[in-house]
Amino acid sequence: MSANRKKNQQRAKAQAAARQRSRQGGQTSSSGGQSARERKKAQFTTAKRSRAPLYGIVAVVAVIALTLGIAALAHGKKQQFAQAPTVVGGDVSIPVARVNDGAAHFFSADIGGTTVKYFVMKAPDGTLRTAFDACDVCFPYKKGYHQQGTSMQCNNCGRIFPAAQIDVQRGGCNPGPIDAKVKAGQLVIPYSQLQAGTRLFL
Repeated sequence: MSANRKKNQQRAKAQAAARQRSRQGGQTSSSGGQSARERKKAQFTTAKRSRAPLYGIVAVVAVIALTLGIAALAHGKKQQFAQAPTVVGGDVSIPVARVNDGAAHFFSADIGGTTVKYFVMKAPDGTLRTAFDACDVCFPYKKGYHQQGTSMQCNNCGRIFPAAQIDVQRGGCNPGPIDAKVKAGQLVIPYSQLQAGTRLFL
């Protein structure tokens, strides 16, 4: 009887030990699975963070490329120069209604075999500003200007000149001023003014 009791006790201890090991094994397996999920999540988060700066760099490069592309198109665009009619004495006469819309209007005139280029632009104050499509500094490059809003920008050096200072500021990279007058609805440009500007187009 004593022997049987002892065997039963040993068997019970063995079964209890087995159950304990089984529980520990299950906990270990669950813990290992949780660690794997955490590791995967951590790897995903790290990868996402590492890609964020790359996306930022790509965005900045795209913006710069777009800006340069627009600037290149603006600078590289070939201006169309209209031939304005002349009046008695060789003076040029342009209807005010043709050039008072705020846009820069480009014209050319044959002065003694030299093609002289100039533009007319309505300033924000309502006055018409007339100037050569060249300046004392950059004229050898023969690149002229293009419009930027209510300003003109040199296609060679990039300097910007508000319409309000065109034909007022003189020298340097300012567009060469032309002294034109409005008479009876016409913008009249004296032949002598255009003749004086031929030096900028030789």
